[in-house]
Amino acid sequence: MIQELSQDRPQRPGPVEGDDWSRLVRGSLLDGCLGEGLAASVAAEASRRASDPVIRETLAVIAEDEGRHAELAWDVIAFALERGGGKAQQALRQALDALETQKTPVLPSIPGVDEAFLARNGVLPQAELGRLMEECIQRTRARCQPSVSSAPQTIIPTPTTSFHDMGSPSRPHAKTSVRARLSLSMGATREAGASWSARK
Repeated sequence: MIQELSQDRPQRPGPVEGDDWSRLVRGSLLDGCLGEGLAASVAAEASRRASDPVIRETLAVIAEDEGRHAELAWDVIAFALERGGGKAQQALRQALDALETQKTPVLPSIPGVDEAFLARNGVLPQAELGRLMEECIQRTRARCQPSVSSAPQTIIPTPTTSFHDMGSPSRPHAKTSVRARLSLSMGATREAGASWSARK
């Protein structure tokens, strides 16, 4: 029975070196907060414009799922800032400087198919992708400001606008603590940070 109880308790992530915290911050900001935040915004907007109810519902599910991924990335950054100190905070500043270098996804050209038809079927026009990308960059930068201008342990606040408000229907899902979620995902997120660092 004691063994079963211990399995239900979240396990603390293992020790991480200072440079690893920095990579974790950079990867989480660019791949998670920005990349998956953008994916959530795009899916939510496409869901609103789609005419087919199945496409609308599918995109709404994607928007909510990507939104949760982005929020987990914010949790990871807050945890890394708390544990990584000044190096992690400096990495956050560097990642913020790199936001403007991130490229808007480019749609392939589809001859003979107009943008209105694509939008009705869940594909946004290129100009709309650019607008959402700029909004996501500004939102990400604004949310980071309290953390880069104060003590390293400052926790990044939760945004006032949720991805539910962006058009995706609310769905009940299990609420777990930040530390429990981190203990389950630290390995995957660390790999994402290492992948981002390798691309530099």
